[in-house]
Amino acid sequence: MCSKENMYKIFFLITVVMLFYIYMYISKENFENQTTVPQITKQILPISNQLTNEIASILTISPRRIQNLSYTGDITTNQLQVSFVILDANLIEYANKEINNIDAGIKANSLFASGKFMVTINDENVTLSKINNSPTVNASSAFNNKGLLDIATYAQNAYTSVPNDSSLTQFYKLEIDKNLNIVPRLPITT
Repeated sequence: MCSKENMYKIFFLITVVMLFYIYMYISKENFENQTTVPQITKQILPISNQLTNEIASILTISPRRIQNLSYTGDITTNQLQVSFVILDANLIEYANKEINNIDAGIKANSLFASGKFMVTINDENVTLSKINNSPTVNASSAFNNKGLLDIATYAQNAYTSVPNDSSLTQFYKLEIDKNLNIVPRLPITT
């Protein structure tokens, strides 16, 4: 039989061997995880945020000042039509020596006119142009409901042919009676 001392040695040896195997297993798992390179995904912002940031950086103003941004077009054609409003600078932006909204508008219009308003959206260079806000459709060809035109003409004629009566333009006045109540009364005209 084994003595107690030998039993302790065997138990100690078994414990050390188990700890060694556990250590090797853990280090092997960590080593395998380190060999696989994690994929870095670039966070893509919405197009409106990218446009706001790019326009602000070109005009050297804060993105907060670009408001009411609207755009149309396709990025794959590298052309977008945009419309936006430039707000006045607040105290912090004024202290940071940002240009005022009039100068920023002039700068934007000159870039639009020269065709050099270039921004980067989703890693593509896009040329910006102004949205044409004026309608180009002929109103007479778009609106051809003759019945509604006749009604509009009649309403216009009826409105201008009503006589002006002074009693129609009198308004109530609020007066205080003897019991201190507010009473509406029509003014007396002669």
